Amino acid sequence: MALCDNLKNARNRMGLSQEAVAEELGISRQAVTKWELGQSKPSAKNLKALTELYQISYEELISEGPNLILRANLTKWAIVLQAAFLCSCSWYAYTLRDNLDDVVYRGAFVFSLIMLLSCSIWMAANHRYELDRAF
Repeated sequence: MALCDNLKNARNRMGLSQEAVAEELGISRQAVTKWELGQSKPSAKNLKALTELYQISYEELISEGPNLILRANLTKWAIVLQAAFLCSCSWYAYTLRDNLDDVVYRGAFVFSLIMLLSCSIWMAANHRYELDRAF
């Protein structure tokens, strides 16, 4: 969410009117309206006063939600890594068929399996705990 949405939601959560907020900060109601419509932004002094009035942190007030581009890129990386480790597991399993006593191949196979499992768990956890937002 944008700053204007966060300001409006925080005010509504506290059950305050725009007039009450304006009076508390010593500004006009029109200034509060402009902030909530995104037509202007509060000064640093007013942001500090708003965090105290709304009883929220500065980070919560200015946060814009999850970084969906970063999330999409991390997911793509996880898919690529998962595919790479799956291919290496398959290759090492095929090679081990002929060299059952080779310790290097066994170690590489186990390492690839562990990395494949790690990528799978990370992707599942990322997908489960990060909610998608419709824009």
